[in-house]
Amino acid sequence: MMMEIDTIKYTLQEAIDAKRYAEIHYTKPNGQDSVRVIGDIKYKPAPTHIKAFCCLRQEYRTFKICRISFIRILSTEEEKQYPSVFMYKFKISAIFIVCITILGGLIYLFPGFFLGIAKFVGWFIVIIVILLLMSR
Repeated sequence: MMMEIDTIKYTLQEAIDAKRYAEIHYTKPNGQDSVRVIGDIKYKPAPTHIKAFCCLRQEYRTFKICRISFIRILSTEEEKQYPSVFMYKFKISAIFIVCITILGGLIYLFPGFFLGIAKFVGWFIVIIVILLLMSR
């Protein structure tokens, strides 16, 4: 079932305003059709694309609006079976905090090693800048 592009855009805007999940029928660039459930929908700077959390891929994806052939907003009951976008963002934040904590502990335990790396990276950047200036 093919919907009018204006109807698709209107329904997308309803989902964005209500902060709801939507089911879309999407045609990939290779011509393959797929059904996706998306949430946290936002328009990209170009109004021809949206960025949304894809429940199938478990990550944010960009979708071209003209490739959406059907859209419907999910009911609150249907939404419950899909992972929360908040949990995805929380998981990414938690991973980042753990990595920073481990790095901080390693720097505390081995300051000389990391100071040596910092000096090496600093000199490496200086050499790159000099080479770039000389190539002009």
